[in-house]
Amino acid sequence: CARLDQQTHVPAEALASVVDFINTFVESFHRGKEERFLLPALAPYGLLSGEDAIEKAEKEHHAEHQIVDDLRNAIELHSRGDVSAARKVVEFARRYIDLMVEHFQSEDNVLFRLVEEVLDDDDKVSLAAAMRGAELQLGANGRKRYEDLAQSLERNWAL
Repeated sequence: CARLDQQTHVPAEALASVVDFINTFVESFHRGKEERFLLPALAPYGLLSGEDAIEKAEKEHHAEHQIVDDLRNAIELHSRGDVSAARKVVEFARRYIDLMVEHFQSEDNVLFRLVEEVLDDDDKVSLAAAMRGAELQLGANGRKRYEDLAQSLERNWAL
């Protein structure tokens, strides 16, 4: 964001890598594990029931998808040479970052705490095994590939 704010050239490939990371690792992989394994593991305890919890999750999910779509579109315009799109890339990237920080804080302060407090050891072992199995959807070295991509993007483009 800072480089685009400073009107420094950021190659389209780097921005496309950001979108790939968000779409594949964050949205599909991370959120997929959360929706397929973590939330269902807590559901039998009635901790995530109620219209408010469901509505909040749906709103958050919709907001994430909308911001990612907007970011992807702004990156596409920027990649085609639309200089004014850089401002939109920065705006949507910062919105996404803010939303993810809030999401991760919620995970740390609520979901992970509930896992520790509510699930017994057998349930925790089963949950961990299911999540490890889900990592196979990224391929044998998929998680490492996306961790390396994140490190590379940070090393090459963060200020």
